[in-house]
Amino acid sequence: MTHTEQILIFDGECGFCTTCARWIERRWTHAPTPRAVAWQSVHQEWPDLATPSTLQMSQSVWWINDEHREAGARAIASALLATSSPWRLVGHALMSAPVAWVAEPLYRVVARHRHRFPGATTACRVRDE
Repeated sequence: MTHTEQILIFDGECGFCTTCARWIERRWTHAPTPRAVAWQSVHQEWPDLATPSTLQMSQSVWWINDEHREAGARAIASALLATSSPWRLVGHALMSAPVAWVAEPLYRVVARHRHRFPGATTACRVRDE
């Protein structure tokens, strides 16, 4: 990973997560362009990348930018900040009060129930700790 790369790590076995990651990937406009990578293959592409644990990556989306790491709603917000307006504005809102106060609990509800969304499969079910 070069010093300026930004990576969105998602669950590549989850159809819902993959669809969402590809959706945001198509909207990235900043150079260098971030990359969306399934956690199942992140170490194949970057063998020396320090990542969260496998359990953490299976339970939440992650944004890695240099040594900065965000999970959950803040990861989504960071990924949106790399897009153009209006999605960049949504990213700013997700990082700012009062939206930030409800963003993480809402993310947890969506993550817990992602297997119920369109395109999802049983592989989308979040594993218990």
